[in-house]
Amino acid sequence: MRIAEIFIIAALATSGLLYAQPPQDEGLIGTKDGLSQGMVHTILQDSKGFLWIGTKDGLNRFDGYRLRVYNSSPEDSFSLAGHVVNTLHEDAHHNIWVGTENNGISIFSPYTGKFHHISSPASGLPSNEIISFVQQNDSTYWAGTRMGLCRLTASFTSVSRMATASLSEHVRARSVDLGGQA
Repeated sequence: MRIAEIFIIAALATSGLLYAQPPQDEGLIGTKDGLSQGMVHTILQDSKGFLWIGTKDGLNRFDGYRLRVYNSSPEDSFSLAGHVVNTLHEDAHHNIWVGTENNGISIFSPYTGKFHHISSPASGLPSNEIISFVQQNDSTYWAGTRMGLCRLTASFTSVSRMATASLSEHVRARSVDLGGQA
């Protein structure tokens, strides 16, 4: 009995020193590797295996070897709309949806390498601060913004703001049920 007590005390005394895995720096991607900024807001692995990393200063695509940085450029209307990336989503057509902090939505086409932009007030978005995305089906997308929820059509010709009287203005969570309903 005495040996069991000693073993339990020793195990409890050293439990704070044990890790599930030893801490490692190998495999970490940082600014020294070319990451645009160290504050990462969101990460997405797309259907082709690329890691998309949204930071406080741009969008980064990691192919397993190198980082490619996408930034906003006022001279290039097909560049990322804003520097601060809040959320990412890949749609069924492999486009990458980028929700920015103050510049609406940028949609990256991997086929053209260009960004298409949706921003308020011209588009009807309730706010240019995009917090979350969900794709309901091939033609309907939902965006959670700082000022409520909105529905977008695939052609981007229609943006509908949803009534948010009973919701918090900030829409942060997203899900789709098994029937495809957002």
